[in-house]
Amino acid sequence: MGNDARFYVERGNAWRGKRAFKRAMADFNHAIILDPKLASAYAGRGSVESDQGNLDAAITDFTRAIKLDQKIVAAYLGRAHVEKAKGDLVRFHLRPGSLS
Repeated sequence: MGNDARFYVERGNAWRGKRAFKRAMADFNHAIILDPKLASAYAGRGSVESDQGNLDAAITDFTRAIKLDQKIVAAYLGRAHVEKAKGDLVRFHLRPGSLS
């Protein structure tokens, strides 16, 4: 099951790289259906949400990715980028409990 989900994450990343956001989102959503605990799927979907200006949705997805895998650097970086775009980096910046 996990390998199939990872395929969709990789393809979602490829679609995102081509700025085909609807296709990328569809792949990340499908990966999440296949494996709801796959942090990289949420991080990928968060990146697409961020690219499209859906900042609150991006933060939600990045935060979920971090809760699933605290070593997923892309989610930390993505969430920090979104928090900066929202002008809320001071609230986010490494304060205790900022991961939840």
